[in-house]
Amino acid sequence: MKLIFKEPALKTLRLQRDFLDSKNTIGSGNRYVLKFKDSIKSFVQPNTQYAKCNNTVLLKFGYSCVTIGKWIVAFKIEEDNFIIYEIILGSLLQ
Repeated sequence: MKLIFKEPALKTLRLQRDFLDSKNTIGSGNRYVLKFKDSIKSFVQPNTQYAKCNNTVLLKFGYSCVTIGKWIVAFKIEEDNFIIYEIILGSLLQ
């Protein structure tokens, strides 16, 4: 199964990377993003059913959601692709 990131999700990762680099040593943001992507990859399993998102707006788009730390990852599985559409800070959904 192929992992694909849409632009809104990539934008969130870039912003998080830049923020961490500004607060810590250069490169810490990249390390965080790589670990985060590895966490997402652990969910990319063929023939697996995922729960739909609890948030009504995300549910309208038909997204499934997983939680990684304080982040909500909204995705769809289409054909043999695991497509990440949004990565949202969980506290923003309340």
